Amino acid sequence: MEEIGITLVGVGLSGIAVSACLNKLGINDIVLEKQYCCAYFHMQLHHLSICRKKEFIQYLYEYIEQFNIKPKFQTCV
Repeated sequence: MEEIGITLVGVGLSGIAVSACLNKLGINDIVLEKQYCCAYFHMQLHHLSICRKKEFIQYLYEYIEQFNIKPKFQTCV
């Protein structure tokens, strides 16, 4: 059984970034997300949506893969 050092809640930008930093330091962590996907709520300003939302989501999933982040989706805290 893997020992978890830190539990993070939310697979938004902050949760992903913190998990990547912890992984680089060799600290075991787990990221829990109640939704079924990464960055369920997208950041944008009012009255103008992000033009390349699909590219942004793809970037996040590539980041997750590169930094060995293994989020547990559909997990309530």
